[in-house]
Amino acid sequence: MKKLSFLLLLILLGCSTHEVKQLIEDGKLFYQKGNYILAIDKFDQAIKTDPNNLEAYYRKVEALRRYGRSDDALLWSQKAVAVKPRTTDAYYYRGKIKQYLEDWLGSNEDFSLVIKRKPNDPKAYFRRGISNFALERKNDALMDFSKSGELGLTDAYSVIRSIQNNDKSTSFTDLDFK
Repeated sequence: MKKLSFLLLLILLGCSTHEVKQLIEDGKLFYQKGNYILAIDKFDQAIKTDPNNLEAYYRKVEALRRYGRSDDALLWSQKAVAVKPRTTDAYYYRGKIKQYLEDWLGSNEDFSLVIKRKPNDPKAYFRRGISNFALERKNDALMDFSKSGELGLTDAYSVIRSIQNNDKSTSFTDLDFK
């Protein structure tokens, strides 16, 4: 009897995993077509089916942001952190949303935590560099961009040149590194 119950549990888990993957894939398709409402709905369904699936949270957060609901995106990114507080990805994506909301101190804290846990993450250094630059911490920003470049994100070097040349057109608002 115990073996049968265990087998049934495995089958149900397998079905829900497949269902969640399909819901996320459907949501991604809607997102790519710019239909953010339907994408958000699919990601919601995925979260209801598997409340621990961080990909569903991240994708919902990004769809909410693209739909113009950045405050809701921040709330959902905070839920992702609460679900998996030891996962650096949750802090990374929350930091991105905080940057969109121009919460430079908050995003700096999130990216600093990511760097502390994953010291070789070039995207986290780059993102923290953006926050430092917005906070008018030019030297800290240059160090972060330099480290990001050293770790393989070569776009960081062109940002460094722009900052050093006092290029006033240096803007980070449209950057969308994953």
